Amino acid sequence: MDGFIQVVAALLMGIASVEFFCAAWLGLLGIIAAVCMVLRKEVGKSRFLGLLNRHVCRLLLFSGLLFICFKLYLDNIGFGKTGFEQMVYFVAVIMGMGKMIPTLPRRINALFSEGEKREEG
Repeated sequence: MDGFIQVVAALLMGIASVEFFCAAWLGLLGIIAAVCMVLRKEVGKSRFLGLLNRHVCRLLLFSGLLFICFKLYLDNIGFGKTGFEQMVYFVAVIMGMGKMIPTLPRRINALFSEGEKREEG
């Protein structure tokens, strides 16, 4: 039963780590996009601050979640030490990346097109 739990935990950790890393990375790219848009005068100050706030929070939240998950998984619970667990984790990461990579161009373009939305207020 312990082996089954370790395999399930490795699968979940692999999928979660891809999602959290991607979300944190998009937060960083969102900060860069917001700075580019304000330098090109595509967005006003209030819109820039709103975008910056959202992307900084996203970066901090998901990178923090990624750190906490690894800390719990590796140190507190003690999983991820066997070769089989690492292989299951690797397969789960590959599956998660296969699902996530095709959506990246659209998601990155959306970050840079946020300036096209009209400012409210």
